[in-house]
Amino acid sequence: GGLYHSDRISELLSPFGASTKPGDPLSATPMSRGHSTPPRGHNPPTARVGEIDNDNINPSSAFPGYGYPNPGSESRSGTKGFAFRSADYDIIPSHSTSSNMPMLMLMDNAQSSMIDTLQRQLAEERERGAHRLQTETLMHQLISERNMSSARAAEEQSKWESDVTSLQRDMTSKMEKMREENGFHQRNLIMQKRANVELKKENEELERKLKYTKESTDDLLDKNRQVFEEEKKAFAHRVKTDKGLIENTKKQYEVRMKEKDAQHESLNKMMEDKYKAEAEKTSETFNTLKMEYANRALTFEKEVEKIKDLSEAAKIKSEAGIFKLKVHYEDKLKTLESTARQKGEGYTKMKWCNVMRVNAYQRRIQEMEKKHEEELAAMKRAGELAVSKVQTDIGAAAKEERASHMRAQHDHELQLMQLHKEITTKDQEHARLLDVIRKEHKEELQREIDRIHNQERERDADSINKLAKKQEEKLRRVTEELEAEWKEKLEELQEKSDKAEKHHRGKLKKLQKELEAAMESLRSEEAEGKTRANDFVREIGRLNEQLERNDKHIRSLEEEKREVERKFEHSKRHVLEGQEAKEEKEKVSAELGLHKLEVHSLKEHVEGLKVKIGLLEKEKVEMEGELDEGQEKVNALKAELESEREHNKTKLKELNAKHQSVLSQLANEKVATGKSESDALKALKLNHNKMVAEKDKDISTSQAEVLALKESVGKLRAEKASSKLKSSAQWTKERKKLEDEIEKLTEEQGKLKLQAAKEEMTASENERLQKLLEESSDKISGLATDLGKLEREQQTLESDLRAEKEATSKLAREMKDKLEIIEEKEEEEKRLKKVIAGKTGEIESLQEAKDKVEDELKIKAERVEELGGQLDQQANDIGSAQAIFVGEEKKQAHLLRDLDKAKMRIAELEREVARLKEELKKKERRGSRSGIPPPSTLNKKDIKMIVKYIDRINDDNDGEISIEEFEKAMRLCRRARGCAEEFTRGRMLTVKLEQLCDAHEDLTMNGWFKKAMSDHNAAVIEVKGTGPNGKDEKAIGTMALHEALLNMHKGLGKVGVDVEPFTPEDASNLIRFLDPNLDEHVSVAEFKMALRRAHLPANSLYAEFQCSIVMHKLEDYMQDKHLRIKDVFERMDKDHSGYIDLKEFEKGIKALVGLDRENEDHDLSRAILGRKDELLERFDTIEGEGGEKRDEMRKKFSRLSS
Repeated sequence: GGLYHSDRISELLSPFGASTKPGDPLSATPMSRGHSTPPRGHNPPTARVGEIDNDNINPSSAFPGYGYPNPGSESRSGTKGFAFRSADYDIIPSHSTSSNMPMLMLMDNAQSSMIDTLQRQLAEERERGAHRLQTETLMHQLISERNMSSARAAEEQSKWESDVTSLQRDMTSKMEKMREENGFHQRNLIMQKRANVELKKENEELERKLKYTKESTDDLLDKNRQVFEEEKKAFAHRVKTDKGLIENTKKQYEVRMKEKDAQHESLNKMMEDKYKAEAEKTSETFNTLKMEYANRALTFEKEVEKIKDLSEAAKIKSEAGIFKLKVHYEDKLKTLESTARQKGEGYTKMKWCNVMRVNAYQRRIQEMEKKHEEELAAMKRAGELAVSKVQTDIGAAAKEERASHMRAQHDHELQLMQLHKEITTKDQEHARLLDVIRKEHKEELQREIDRIHNQERERDADSINKLAKKQEEKLRRVTEELEAEWKEKLEELQEKSDKAEKHHRGKLKKLQKELEAAMESLRSEEAEGKTRANDFVREIGRLNEQLERNDKHIRSLEEEKREVERKFEHSKRHVLEGQEAKEEKEKVSAELGLHKLEVHSLKEHVEGLKVKIGLLEKEKVEMEGELDEGQEKVNALKAELESEREHNKTKLKELNAKHQSVLSQLANEKVATGKSESDALKALKLNHNKMVAEKDKDISTSQAEVLALKESVGKLRAEKASSKLKSSAQWTKERKKLEDEIEKLTEEQGKLKLQAAKEEMTASENERLQKLLEESSDKISGLATDLGKLEREQQTLESDLRAEKEATSKLAREMKDKLEIIEEKEEEEKRLKKVIAGKTGEIESLQEAKDKVEDELKIKAERVEELGGQLDQQANDIGSAQAIFVGEEKKQAHLLRDLDKAKMRIAELEREVARLKEELKKKERRGSRSGIPPPSTLNKKDIKMIVKYIDRINDDNDGEISIEEFEKAMRLCRRARGCAEEFTRGRMLTVKLEQLCDAHEDLTMNGWFKKAMSDHNAAVIEVKGTGPNGKDEKAIGTMALHEALLNMHKGLGKVGVDVEPFTPEDASNLIRFLDPNLDEHVSVAEFKMALRRAHLPANSLYAEFQCSIVMHKLEDYMQDKHLRIKDVFERMDKDHSGYIDLKEFEKGIKALVGLDRENEDHDLSRAILGRKDELLERFDTIEGEGGEKRDEMRKKFSRLSS
């Protein structure tokens, strides 16, 4: 039914290599196999063309829309698709092993079946041309895929071949290396075997030598025995001769002893005579010394009395100076109290004047309001009169018009009557016209009346609006004037208070200067006293030295006496003279005892003077402590005054805020009420009056509160002053004196009154008594005022002392922080020094080991020389001992190798110590806290990470580094390197702060910072150019932030918070982390930056660490070359584009810093090459196989150098 012929099918299948012979299964078509038409309901196979599968090919997936149904989809005839089955078309694949392409056969079978189905569909649909093109494109695709698969297979095969060749090369290279190593090991084994053979030979030769030495030692022993017997006989002969000589010497000695006894007797006589003369001389010298000591004791007592007088005079002077200072300060206190009282009275007068002015202003306002009301009433009356006049005028005009109209009508009626006959036909028209005219006249009149009414109303409204505006302007002016006056008064009061404060501060400074001058005078007097005491101590020392000299002289005399006593014991003849000498000796000893007692008494007197000097010093210290306490009290009083001033300022601010709120309420009420103008004016007036009354009440209440507060403060101060005065004895004494004077004056006044009552005196006498009474009362009041002045001055001094104490405490905190920083630096330096000490200890231990090895080598060399000498002397048959020397030299070479290793290790340790010392010097020069050692190498990955880190500083991420980013990176890395410990501590404390913020409900970190700034508004300042885009930004002081951190835990109670509160040390550490530039203020940008740095991830921390290492090296390079950051940037920017890319950064670091360091193996190889000539000379000394070893060593050296 219109199918292709088998020749056409063979042409189509020929490109696939399929055979179309009659006997081949592929040549069978559905027609030839007994199928005239395909079975009904069957669809083509479902294999995909794009997958080149062995089972199925589905053209519908490769070419959709061409009439090929998908598997499982319904065709146009309603039949479903089915999977391909070989039984439908009787396709039996070949299973013979001789076939070269079973997979291609399967593919060809599938393709042929698909082609058959295509032909059947083409025959049915009669679209042969289009489907022919489709089959051709499918065929071309299949061919191209087949070619692609073959090309891929060829490529894979070539890859496998290249891998195999590379593996073979690696294997061959490894085998060659293994062969070389095996050869080297074999050579070493051969060398060891040869060395063992030589050692065996040496041992045999040594055994022979030992046998020879034994035989020679036996011969020597026999010879020595014979010599010993001969010497025995000679010794016996010598003993006999020596006995005779000894007897002769005995006799000569006895004769000499007799001669010596005679000489001793003569010498004893001479010594006795000398002793007598010396005893006379010593008695004379003792008498003179006694006189001298007596004179010196008198002078010493006089000097001691002088020193006592001087000390008493100095004490009196100091007491007088202190009393003068006390009187001076009391006078100053009185003056200050009087000035303060006068100023207080002035302030009260000013306040009452202000109150009177306010009342006057209120009266004026009321009068003005009354005037305005009268004017409004008059205006209203005038308006009403004008309206009534207009209404009367309108009525008169209407009446006149009506009268004229009636006249005209009357005339017209007469004319009608006259002309009744002529106008009878037009009467109705005329009447109608009249009606129209009447209506028009009425409308015009009504319009005019309405217009007049409207004009009057508009005039009234305009006048009322103008009046309201005038009232508003007047009210505004009055309020502005009042506000201006209040502001001026407040400014005047503030200026006066500032002037008073400045005046008080100046006075306090003067007082402090006077105190300092007094202290300096006391110190100078104390220094003079100390110098005098030192002079006195020197004189005592001089006297002690003289006493020691006398003691020495006495000891020498006692020694001479002992010698004389010995001589007296030897000589028994002069017993009487010896007794006299003993008596003289006892006298001398008694005199010496008296002299010692005198010296002891002098020493005790000196010690008493020292005790008195110590007491004087203690009194001086106590006086200084009292002065310090007074300064502290003055500081405390200053602080209280400042707190009161701040409280008053806050109250004034609150009053201003209330005033503004009242004004705003008035404006709102005016807008809200939509009544008429007069009602609005009345409401405004009433509100204004109420506001003024409320303001007056507020002012009066605030004044009363201020007065009450001042009274309470005055009471408290008076109580404090009284308690402090009671505590100090000097103030109580003065107060008692004043009270006694008051009592005396009162008694005198009473007496005078009694005298005036008893005796009726004359008028002059009465006047005199009255004057005396007035004077006494004036004196009493003056004394009372003086007491008040003293108390007030003491309060001011105490306030000043408190302020100074706070300043000193602040300075102490700052110094403590600086000391902590210095201690951290010192600890780090100590750690580095310990490391250096450990390294130096290792070097010393290695040097000791080296010295030990050298000593052993020397000992062994000496032993070898001794053995060589013995062998040369004893072994004439052996020849030379070169073999033994060769063995020892091998041992020596082994030891030398050990020595070389030790030297290399020492050199490495010395290099490391030098590097650590250089780091320590750089850190001391730079002031950083923790140095980071440079890395041995930096790879491209690390450099890329550093560039990315620097590029992200300005958030532009353009892959290049600008000069601004480079400068910021230098600053950040310097901070990260110098403050590593602070950074870790700050991160922990920020986490703690976050936990405390989370414990509070609805409180974030930024919210807490804003709350701290609002709570401590006085400590907030504006910093210029620190915000985003160079804008001004607010910053809070570190002291206020410290207080806010300490108060973080308040308000939580027992809610279950596990976080501990901030300690003062934690708060200061966190503030140091938040304030990196140490300007004592933390801005919003600094706070946000600290939060960001506290939450940095590990990758960014590692990048920052690497960047800090590189920037550390660049900083050292800049310091060595005296360069700026800009100069280094220009050197790294090779193309002068203003930006540094990755390649330029890598090349610049390698060129400037040189971070690609060599490893330790290179250093070892350099050390070995440095000793090349020495080692080759060692091998030249060895005979035999030394040449081969020398050649091998030269080859190794050439490898190392390459």
